[in-house]
Parts: sequence; structure tokens; C-alpha cells
Amino acid sequence: MKYINILLLTIFLSSCSGAYKYKINDIFLLIAIDDDEDMTLSYIDGQSIVDVVSPTVFSVGYNRNFIIAKQHPSKFPTPGNRYMTNYFIVDIRTVTSKNLNFKTYGPFTQQEFIKKEIELRVPNGLNFTKTFKSLE
Repeated sequence: MKYINILLLTIFLSSCSGAYKYKINDIFLLIAIDDDEDMTLSYIDGQSIVDVVSPTVFSVGYNRNFIIAKQHPSKFPTPGNRYMTNYFIVDIRTVTSKNLNFKTYGPFTQQEFIKKEIELRVPNGLNFTKTFKSLE
């Protein structure tokens, strides 16, 4: 049954017009269904996709322990406010395919984000490596 749900989710994602997806790992992904402005950091929970950071996510970095994200806050149908940038840290150290226990921190200003990175011991080398220039 689990494989059927995954297959159905894959078919759904591939059939959405204008859908964009970027796989971060086996559980987390960036996804925009109709428009790039809808870009969210999400995770797959069985057959559902659940938002972790709402639109408009425009940049992420990640390793096996953390995901960092930049977001221009938006509320449908208004596009993201590009004059404001929120920062998030998702602690995925305890996540497994059977345990989706993770902690999301944010939204932060850039200064608050830097302090939280130090507090959580996010490695200095973790940078924003995937950026959507059209959303920046």
C-alpha cells in the first residue's frame, strides 16, 4: 500500500501544470504547484505534502542535519514581499523515514538567524546553495 501511495503522489506531482519540484532528500522538497511564487519547503508524509515554510521560499541550503531557507513572506494571491526576507532553520537530525520528528525555527531576521545558527551549532560551511534568481 505504501508503494501505491508513493506512486500516486509521484503521478500527482508530475501531472500538475506549471509544477516545480526540487528534491532535497527522501523526505523534504521544494515545490510550487501553479506558479514559482507558490514555492514552499515541504515534506512528504505518506501520501500528503505538508508545508514547513510557506511561500515564497527562494533559497535553501542543506546537509544531512539541517535545512536553511530564505523566504519572502506572501499571502495568496499577493506575491512575496521582496523587500522583506525571513530566515528559517529546520533541524532534521532526528528525521528518518519512520520518524518525521523535526523542529523548525523562524521566521528570523538575518541577525537573529545568525545567532540561532550558532546556538544550534549549524556548520559554518552550510550555505544557501539553491537560489531561484527569479524569486530573489
